Amino acid sequence: MRLLQRYITGELLRVFVMVLIAISILLVFVGVFQQATENGLGPVEVLQILPYVIYSLLPITIPATMLLTVTVVYGRMSGDQELIAARAAGINLISLLWPALLMGASLSAGALVLTDRVIPWSIDKIQETVLLKMEKIFLDQLRSDHQFIDPQGGLAITVIDVDQKTLIKPTIRYTPKSGQ
Repeated sequence: MRLLQRYITGELLRVFVMVLIAISILLVFVGVFQQATENGLGPVEVLQILPYVIYSLLPITIPATMLLTVTVVYGRMSGDQELIAARAAGINLISLLWPALLMGASLSAGALVLTDRVIPWSIDKIQETVLLKMEKIFLDQLRSDHQFIDPQGGLAITVIDVDQKTLIKPTIRYTPKSGQ
């Protein structure tokens, strides 16, 4: 009985890991490319936010992966007549569900921790990476043109020079959209 439960646990873990990796890879590319196109990120920035996107996708992928895993493992066992053999050996079929129930409970607790602690941290890191990229673009434009003009926002910034992240003699003009 214990041997059969260990076998089922091993099968559940093996299938779960493979399916989780496959689904995560598919969803990561969607998430990363969405962030990249929305924020104009380059390949380096995409690689920087990649690990953080994975964390935010896990609460979505874990339940779907667990559902698919249980279906595949117990469906295969049923197809191979292993459940009938266990029943003929006098093993209660409900006892064969314990590995899946324990795994599901553990994954639920893990997803709760992810949602409560890890995902807010990863979103902050993604925003930090995007803001650093925007700051770099802004400072590069001031270095090369010595000015930044946003006609839609009515903002104009001129500088004599930029030393690392310090603006040398900046002049900031703001003109409201009404023209006053």
